[in-house]
Amino acid sequence: MFNGRIGHRQEKRRLISRAAAALSLFLGFAIIVLAEATPASATTVNVCQRGCTYTQVAPALAAAHNGDTVLIGPGAYAGGITIDDSVNLVGSGPGRTVISGGGPVLTIGSSTSTPTVTVSNLTITGGMSSGDPESPKCGPDIPTCGPGYTTAEALGGGIETFPGTTVTIAHSVITGNQAVPTVTVTSVAATCASGVMCMTSEGAGGGIDDWGTMTLIGSAVTDNQVSALQADGGGITVEMNASLSLQGSAVTGNSATAPSPDGRFAAGGGIFVDSGGSLAVDGSVIDDNTSRLSNLIATPYPEGGGNTDQDNAYSGGVDVANGSTGTIRDSEIDGNSVTVSTPFGQAYGSDAALCSCGGGPLTLQDVRIERNDLTVDALTDVANGPSGPGTLEADGNATITDVAVVGNEMTMTSPNDNAGSIGVVGFLGGAVPVTIANSIISDNNSTADAPNGAATIQGAGVTNDSDLVLDNVIVFGNKGVANGESGSAEGGGIWNGPIFGGPIPSLALYDSNVLGNVLSGTPAITLQGAGVYTQGAPATLTNSLVAHNVPDQCYGC
Repeated sequence: MFNGRIGHRQEKRRLISRAAAALSLFLGFAIIVLAEATPASATTVNVCQRGCTYTQVAPALAAAHNGDTVLIGPGAYAGGITIDDSVNLVGSGPGRTVISGGGPVLTIGSSTSTPTVTVSNLTITGGMSSGDPESPKCGPDIPTCGPGYTTAEALGGGIETFPGTTVTIAHSVITGNQAVPTVTVTSVAATCASGVMCMTSEGAGGGIDDWGTMTLIGSAVTDNQVSALQADGGGITVEMNASLSLQGSAVTGNSATAPSPDGRFAAGGGIFVDSGGSLAVDGSVIDDNTSRLSNLIATPYPEGGGNTDQDNAYSGGVDVANGSTGTIRDSEIDGNSVTVSTPFGQAYGSDAALCSCGGGPLTLQDVRIERNDLTVDALTDVANGPSGPGTLEADGNATITDVAVVGNEMTMTSPNDNAGSIGVVGFLGGAVPVTIANSIISDNNSTADAPNGAATIQGAGVTNDSDLVLDNVIVFGNKGVANGESGSAEGGGIWNGPIFGGPIPSLALYDSNVLGNVLSGTPAITLQGAGVYTQGAPATLTNSLVAHNVPDQCYGC
C-alpha cells in the first residue's frame, strides 16, 4: 500500500468515495434487493406521513411479524422504539427518513427476545439516554457492579442492542445522540480523599451500545457523545463478548468525556471494545474522535485496589480492551485525540489513535495512522507513568503490515513537578511476539516539559517491551524533546528495554533503516541513543542501517 508516502487527503478521499459509491448503489437498488430476498409469506408494512395506514414507526412495528419489512417514507418520525421481531426497517435514505428522540432512539431485542434485524437508509438522531436498558447488568469496564450502579448508568443514546441479537446497519447515519447519566452513586472500590469514597457514574455507547453481533455497511457514526465520571465509547461501545464489523463505514467526531471536578476514566472516543469482544474494520475511516479527562482530585488519589492515582484517559480513536481481538485493514485512523487536565493529580494518558490493551491479538494491514494527538497536563506524570504510548499501543501478539504512523504528537506538561513520556508507538506485552513489516514510522514528536522538575523521554518513535521484529521498516525523522531541571531523553527512533521490570525484550531489524531521528533538551538533560537505545540486550541488525541521527546513533547496541 505504501510506496513512499501516500498523501493523507488522497487516501482519505479514496476511502470516503468507496463508501459513497456503495451508498449510491444501495439507494438505487435497495427496494429491488429487499423484494427479491423477502420470503413469500412476509409482508411489507408501509409508514408515511400522509396516505398510509401508519404515520409513525412504533405502531407499524407492532403490526409487523418475523420476516416482514417496515418501509418508511421520507420525513421525520418519533424515536423511543423497541424492535422485538426479526424485521427489516428500511427508510428512503439517510437525511430523507429521520427517526429522532427517545433514549435510546432504537432498542433492538430484550431480555426475552433476540431478533435478527436489518436497519437501512435511515438517520438515527437526537437520542438522549440517561438510564441502563440492560439493568441489572452494568456497562463496560466495571469489574464490580456495586449497589445503585445501574441507576447511575446511561447506555445507548442512538441504538441499544441486547445480547443474542444479530443486527445489520446499512447505509445509515447515527448522529447527534448522547448517553449522559443524571445521578451519581458512591463507588465501591475507589477513594478520592482520606477515608472518602469517590462518586461514580458511567456512560457508554453515545451512538450505539452493542451487546450482540453487529455489522455496519456503508454507514456513518458521527458526532455522538458520552459524558460521565467513567465514559466509554463515545461513538460505539462493543460490550463484553459482543462483536462489531465495520465495512466501508465512518466513525468520526465522537467523544467520551469524564468531566471535572470528579472525572476518573475516559476511553474509546470513537469505539470501545470490552472484555472478550471482537472488532473487525475494513475499508473504513475512524477520524477526529476524542477522549477527555479532567478533575480537581489531589494526588495521591483516586486510590483503588491498593494503587494510587487511579484515573486515566485512553484511546481517542479505538480502545480494544482486556483480551479483546482487533483486526483493522485498508483503513485510516486520523486526527483523534486524548486530553488530560488534572492540575492537582497525576492522571495517565495514552494512545490517541488506538490501544489494543489487555493482551488480546491485534492485526493491522494497510492502515494509515496520522495526526493523532495526546496532551497531558498534570501535577506530575512520573509516579503514575510516564504517559504514553502517544498514538498506538499493543499489549499482546501484534502483526502490523503496510502501516504508516506519521505526524503524530504527544506532549506531557507538569509546571511544578516531573513529566515523562514514552514513544508514539508502544509494545508493552513483555516478551510477546510483535512483527512490523513494510511500514513507516515517521515525523512523530514526543515532548516532556517539566520546567521545575525532571523530564524524561523513553522513546520518541517506538518504545518496545516485547520481542519485536522490524522487517523492511523505516523509522525516520522522529523527535524527542525533554525540557527540565534534570532528566534524560533516550531512543529517538527506537527505545528497547523492560519498562515494567519484566524479562528483557529482544529487538531485531531486517532490511530496515533508522534515520534522521533527533533527541534534544535543556542543558541538564542526558541524551542517549538518538537512533536506537537498547537496555539489557543488544539489537540484532541484518542489512539494516542506523545513521544520520542527532546527537548520536546507538546506545547499548
